[in-house]
Formats: sequence, C-alpha cells, structure tokens
Amino acid sequence: MGDETEDILEKVANLTERLHEDKDFRSTVATRLYELGYIEAQNVNNDGAGGNIPKFNTEQVHYLFVKAVNMSMTYTVDLRKDDPLLMQKLKKLLVDTLPSYIRKRQIEHYLKNTLPDRSIQNNLKSPLDFLKEGCIKPSATQTFFIQLIECQFHMKWNTTTAEAGISGRPVPFNYYEFCNEEKKIWPRTELKSLNNRVRRTHVLVQLFQMPVAVLSQELSSDDLCPSVYIRTDKKKWKNWNPTSKKFGETINLGEGTNPFPWMNNSIRNYILDQAQIIPDADCKACLDRYTLYWAVIHDSDFQTGDKLKLNNIGRTQVYVGKANKGINGRWLLGHCKNMMECLKDVRRMKKVGAYQPLKDVQLVEARLVLAKLRANEKSALFVMKTFDHDIEEATNAFNLAQETYDAEEIPQNKRRLDKAKEDLEIAEKKAEKDLIEAESRNIQGMRIRKFKRKESNYIIQDEICRVRPRWQPLDMRYGMNSRK
Repeated sequence: MGDETEDILEKVANLTERLHEDKDFRSTVATRLYELGYIEAQNVNNDGAGGNIPKFNTEQVHYLFVKAVNMSMTYTVDLRKDDPLLMQKLKKLLVDTLPSYIRKRQIEHYLKNTLPDRSIQNNLKSPLDFLKEGCIKPSATQTFFIQLIECQFHMKWNTTTAEAGISGRPVPFNYYEFCNEEKKIWPRTELKSLNNRVRRTHVLVQLFQMPVAVLSQELSSDDLCPSVYIRTDKKKWKNWNPTSKKFGETINLGEGTNPFPWMNNSIRNYILDQAQIIPDADCKACLDRYTLYWAVIHDSDFQTGDKLKLNNIGRTQVYVGKANKGINGRWLLGHCKNMMECLKDVRRMKKVGAYQPLKDVQLVEARLVLAKLRANEKSALFVMKTFDHDIEEATNAFNLAQETYDAEEIPQNKRRLDKAKEDLEIAEKKAEKDLIEAESRNIQGMRIRKFKRKESNYIIQDEICRVRPRWQPLDMRYGMNSRK
C-alpha cells in the first residue's frame, strides 16, 4: 500500500511539473477539462481565429485540474457501475449522517431492495428518479428527503456532460414534480416533501446549479431587495428603489394602468384594494415605521401536478412579514444582508465545485435570490399597513423632555422626562402588539382584526376564487411562511 501511495504521489508531482513546463500538454489538459464540463463555456477565451480552444495560464490550468480532482474525491457512491457494496455506501452517505434519533435505523427503512439493479441504476439521473423508479419506501421521512437532495453531489449519476454539464453530476429537477411524484406513488400517505425545509434545501441546490456567469453578476445587498410599493391614494402607488433610495414615478390605476400582470388576479386585487393609504408626504418616513408587508414572487417553477392537483393561485407565492424597524431595518439591514451572504456562500461553493448545506438562510431569502438571478421572474415588496400609534408624537415629546432636563436637572423636569419615556414605551408596545396580531391574521389567510372563520373575513373569498384548502401563506401550496 505504501509503494502504491508513493507511486500515485510521484505521478501527481510529474503531472504538476508538466503543467508548468509543457505548454502543449497544458493546452491539452485545459481542452479535456473543458470537454468534460469542468470549465464552463463563458469562462473560455476563444482565440483570434474564432476557435473554441480554452486558453489559460499555468496557475489557472493547475487550479482547474485541482478543482476537478477535488470534485472527483467528493463522490462516495457510483450509481453507474455494479457494486455489491452499494447499499452499504448509500447507508453511510444518507443514513449514518442523519440526526442520532434517526440514524439508528437501517437503510431498508428508507430505500427498497431494488438497488443494486442495473436496469434501475441506468435511469437514475437525480433524486427525482429515486421516486420515479420506486426506490424510496413510504416510511422515508422529510429528513431523509432533505439528506438525499443535499447529498446528491456525492453520487455519480447516469448522466452525460451534455445533460448535466459534467458527466456523472445530477441533472436539475423541478421541486413540484418531485412532490407530484411522491403523491403519485403514495396517494394515501401525508405529503412529506411539500414543506419549508425540503423546499428550502431544493432552492439552495438550484442556486448552486446556476451557471457561474449568472452567479457572478455584480450585485450589492441592496440590489437583492425587491422594489417596494406604497399606496398613496385610492388608485395611486409609489415605487421605492432600494438601491438608489429614491422614489420612482407614481402608478396611477385611474389611467387604465394594469400593474403587476405577473401576479394572480385575486392576490393582486386584494393588495391594490386593501393596502393602507399613506400620504405622499409620509412615504419616506413610513419606511422606518412598524410595518406589515407582503413579499410576493412569481414562481416560474410552479406546476399543478396531475396527482398533486395544486391550485394555480400558488404560482404567486406570498410571504407575510412584520418589520419593527420598517422596511429599511428589516430588509436592507436584515434580510438583504443574509441574502448577500447566501449568494457569496454559493459562489464560494461553485468555485471549488463542492456543495455544502447552508443553515442560516430562510426560504424566502434564498427564493428571492433565485428570483433576482433569473431573467423571467418578478418579485415585489408591498407595504400593507403601518402601525405608528402616535409614536412620532411620543418620540418628539420625549426628545423635548430630554432637552429640558439636560438644560435644568430639577425634579419637575425629571418627572416629565420619565412620563414621556413611559408614554413612548406604551406607544411602541401597542404598535408591536398590533403588528404581531396583524401578521398572524394574514399568515393564516385572514383579514386584519378578523377572527371568526366566516366567508367575509378570508383574504381570498370563494366568490372571487374558490381555493381548497383555504388560501394562507402558512400553507406551502401558496406561500413561504411555514416553518415546518
């Protein structure tokens, strides 16, 4: 074994030396890496004659070769060949790394004994095919689905360079098709894949599978924020650009304008009719107030499914949120910073060719990054209601009392200052309480301050659009507020 290791190391050393010293060999290696898909087309500098031969310097070719080796070393399961130890290797990859309360189960709890079987293995191109080929048992859990999606880059699949970019890599698959396939093979069991954690995992994988050129777009964290829309009159809306921090032209519905045509009509009409009217003069200030907002995304991946039978309203995905420090505080200083870190992490993974699960990013954040990078997807943030509760007046009174006390520290001024501080705290607590309640109502598909489950209290009412189960962003069929 020692001699074999020494021989391998010597060959690697010789290869590295040739990469540095032999220009023709370096060009041959680069060309082969390009043909195998390790170099994406947009990273190739064509020669003056219009050829398609990659041109890289010594360090670049060496780096690309090391990247290819590193990617090859991540494979622990090869689905393209006969392997009597296949099930053991799948157990080590998919089960032994699960949480302790789950991993004590055997692989047979999750996968059928149809593997290894060459006729089945030949059809496996992504985790979706594990369902299509009937490899997964009904007893498989949500956690196992997540593990399968996250670990797919540790398997060599039956794919070609033309199919997957790199031979053996998994092909991208549609999340809704995955859910539909689960419903197809287990029609009477509870759907396990249609939940926040599985979808979040899939979205992060989608980001990783995007071309380098798309991921490398020059974007700031503010650029990742959707445009913000504020209703200023019965039929007028203002658009605020998070990047420039400026308001754009007013959208006037009275002039026959049809804004947001990419949204489902029922959701769009509710927003246009029910959003709070905030006067022009208060628009800038409202970006720092206690705010109920809706983040809305056009989901181009959406499929109703012949077995899943989702309602088309789900093509418009909604996330209802609260911003205690306004859009500025919650988004520009919160969500968007997280989205930028997510994008940077994906770029780093893409650079070395190795996928690693990301834990500190929400589904809505990852999904908005994906929407931003796609040319055909729209998204927007709508200010639905603000909760000032006389906070501005209380703040002004507190500041004045503070100035008075600073100028003359007498008991009377101290009492006024304490009273002003108490009034401000009461106003803020009342605003926060009402904001939390409003968010809860909307997440459950109910209108603000409406508690009884009667028709007039629902956001999406039957006479407008009959949806079953009832529309609510808490349901993964319609939105991204679920935490399960």
